[in-house]
Amino acid sequence: MVQMSLYLRCRVGLEFFEFLNESDRAFITDRDELKDIYNDEFKNKEAREPNFGSVLYALKHANKTTRGDTIHFSPKVIFQYLDQWALFRDHQPGWIQNGEARPMLEEAVSRVRARRKLANILINRLKTDRAQLIADKHGVSIKSDHQFEDGNISFRTDSANEYVVNLTVKNTGTKPVYFTYYTPLRWLRHFFLNDENHVTRTNPLTLKPGDGYKIQVRFHCSLLGVYVALLAFEFQPDLQSSSAFHIVRFIEAETVPSSFFSAYPTHADHADPNTCGMCRLFYNTFVAIAPNKCRALERGTVEQHNSHMWHDARKIRITASTANKVPIRADPRNYIKNHLNPTFQGNEATRHGIKSEKLAIKWLERHGNIVTRKGTVVCENEPWLSASPDGVLNSEDLLEIKCPFLKDNESLEDLFRNPNYDVEMVKGRPMLKPNGPRGFYMQVQLGMFCTGLRTCQLLIWTPVGTVRLPVTYDEQFCVNTVDRLKKVYFNDMLPHVSNEFKENHLWLSASYVRLCKE
Repeated sequence: MVQMSLYLRCRVGLEFFEFLNESDRAFITDRDELKDIYNDEFKNKEAREPNFGSVLYALKHANKTTRGDTIHFSPKVIFQYLDQWALFRDHQPGWIQNGEARPMLEEAVSRVRARRKLANILINRLKTDRAQLIADKHGVSIKSDHQFEDGNISFRTDSANEYVVNLTVKNTGTKPVYFTYYTPLRWLRHFFLNDENHVTRTNPLTLKPGDGYKIQVRFHCSLLGVYVALLAFEFQPDLQSSSAFHIVRFIEAETVPSSFFSAYPTHADHADPNTCGMCRLFYNTFVAIAPNKCRALERGTVEQHNSHMWHDARKIRITASTANKVPIRADPRNYIKNHLNPTFQGNEATRHGIKSEKLAIKWLERHGNIVTRKGTVVCENEPWLSASPDGVLNSEDLLEIKCPFLKDNESLEDLFRNPNYDVEMVKGRPMLKPNGPRGFYMQVQLGMFCTGLRTCQLLIWTPVGTVRLPVTYDEQFCVNTVDRLKKVYFNDMLPHVSNEFKENHLWLSASYVRLCKE
């Protein structure tokens, strides 16, 4: 039997009732007949779903049904059956019987099963193609009055009040597009969705160039915890075409006691986290996490930029890859602002680098190397500092990979002669610059400082040539650099981060919050 919580099995059962209701078979009470319908028509053969008996047990446990040779759904389920998709169903007439319109069985099957199949497909795709699914595409964007980060909105609210998030679907292209459908991909808990026109596949909305359409997401829950809504939006370039495309968004809500914000400490001296109550609370809860949680974070962020926790762990720490941007003498406020709310969303060169990194690892493996992928590594002695190395090579060397975007007919040697690149030619040999403008040297040194490794292999990979540079640990450089960065972190960055968190301007994902608080 599939291992699934009682709550989720109950939700499957309620969805089965929806299926019966839409196919005009809610009157059926015979256990064996319902079992056949569940197994033959409703259950997704491509997904691991619970058997009929375990679903009935969960429904009975939640007082949704009676049990025996006949099955009766409770009146509350029949009349108010917690149908989270009620607004998404198309209420269209089907065949005519005794002068009254009734929905066709085939139409009901296509609605419920198609929705379940779509959810299964998109959830599986998120595991391998998250960046493509959350990206705005074909001129369609999904924005909000809250800031999206990696397709995700997170907010914190007290348990006494309702919280509202407004989404806007906008056509920024030059041609009309049809908004045909939107749906939760998992059962919603305490979220409520509403749009003025009740968009469905039988009631699509035409978005002309420049048009926007608002969808309201309301959240209210008196229970403390973290709750997640996973929403998919479907569009078509024309209604005659079957080439639909989808955009996925995450919304995470954390409920806290009403006294949470008023009881939060105020700022004091920032020379050390232990002297400021507000900074100490944030630092001890979310930054200086226990060693077992550091190991769990590393395992859970191997996919790096595709992981919510990876983004969260980075935003509240100084990282090896961004440390070179911390100003030496200037006011660090601009750095902190850009670190927490980056405006750069990538370009052709960064997309080339992400794609090429996989090819570089395959190149290493073809040449007899073993590459162990790494997630976020929090420095054991300085947990405000972290690194996300590309891996560990042969269990002994830190691995950092750079995949420069070469111009036409440009060679690596040509690139190394460019003063704006961090590798230079010295007596005919490529060497890593200690003070390069891109911060490669600082990145690999802080990467070794965080991981405890003392040698690094810096791989410069392109389809037309590859250079492998060995780098040894520079202890004095790390001591001086870490000392300077630490002052910036505790004097400037930590107070700002903790204040943003208190003011509900800094959101951490449900997965990261759970990791820190468990």
